[in-house]
Amino acid sequence: MESIVVVRGSSIRNALRDRIARTGVVVVLAAVAGCGPSLEHSAYEERRFETVGVPKVTLTTFGGDVEIRGWSRSEVVVEIEKRGAAAAVGALSLTATQRDGTIAVDVSRPATSGWRRWFNGAASADLVVAIPYESDVEAHTGQGAITIERAAGRIDLRTEDGGIRGTEVRGDIRARSGGGIVRLDRASGRVDAATGEGEISVAGALDVVEVHAARGPVTVEVEAGTRLQGDWTITTGAGQITVRLPDDLRAEIEATAPRGSIVGDRALGGIDLRTFGRHRLHVTPPGAEHMIQVRSAEGDIRFTVP
Repeated sequence: MESIVVVRGSSIRNALRDRIARTGVVVVLAAVAGCGPSLEHSAYEERRFETVGVPKVTLTTFGGDVEIRGWSRSEVVVEIEKRGAAAAVGALSLTATQRDGTIAVDVSRPATSGWRRWFNGAASADLVVAIPYESDVEAHTGQGAITIERAAGRIDLRTEDGGIRGTEVRGDIRARSGGGIVRLDRASGRVDAATGEGEISVAGALDVVEVHAARGPVTVEVEAGTRLQGDWTITTGAGQITVRLPDDLRAEIEATAPRGSIVGDRALGGIDLRTFGRHRLHVTPPGAEHMIQVRSAEGDIRFTVP
């Protein structure tokens, strides 16, 4: 284990980068003069893991952002930035293990409450992670955003309070937010996304889609050439749903908007949606093998062309 390096002022990140280039594990501490829980404090650490085949990577932080990027190396690199009051940062616990192809990184805080938590002050722990492009990933934060780019595999993302953003993700994708925007761009495969409150947007060559917003608008955009591999469900408790379907998609469509209208700028099954404006639509074109069910409890449903 390398010794602790103390750095002050704006040189923190530069010193960190220089140190990372030479070592496998780094800790950098920075403090701003002060006292009690108001003392600002930062701690940086890095963990590296060599991988073989398709690794499973589990990332957990009690509170903070998680940023994941796929790359071509057979290596997982995790940078941890702990920030907050000095006492609170010092009380955080980092666990990093590798066993039987599974890499697990967990940042937790002690179970304190009342005056002790107030005295220690607040803290957070952000994770910046590089993984092999083909990896199975589980990421969870108690409060914060999750972003992932260029990854393929079984992907499970969960935040209790924050947004989720995925770009160029492929495989079996699950995204859950207690409250925040969920956005998946250039996705392919199976998508299961939900939020307690916020917008959901999914776009790509999608096999199976299950999307639910308790409250918020939903947009699903399907690329040309997509072939459904199962039934789809797209719902919201309150908000507009927009579904962009290519002309070559063959699917049975059942749409319901009890407190809204079903409209669009195209025809489905011979029905001109520009003048439809009703609460229910059911279309079964020739050759349809799977169903797309769309429901907005309170809001319009709009079908458009990508």
